[in-house]
Amino acid sequence: MHHVPPMHHVPPARHTAPRVFAPPAAAHIPQLAATGAESALLAAAGGAAALMLGGGVLYRRGRAMAHA
Repeated sequence: MHHVPPMHHVPPARHTAPRVFAPPAAAHIPQLAATGAESALLAAAGGAAALMLGGGVLYRRGRAMAHA
């Protein structure tokens, strides 16, 4: 015959977790998908600026030739 020590029943502790008040979640800001077109857009903007500048130079040259 083996001697078994008596089992003492210990009720689980009734601890409550401390209340943590987190700030409200930041609102989701909708965005377009990243497509990698940023570099192409930058090149197109540079090209458009060059065309505008060239057009302005030609316009002024033409006006100067008309008055001469």
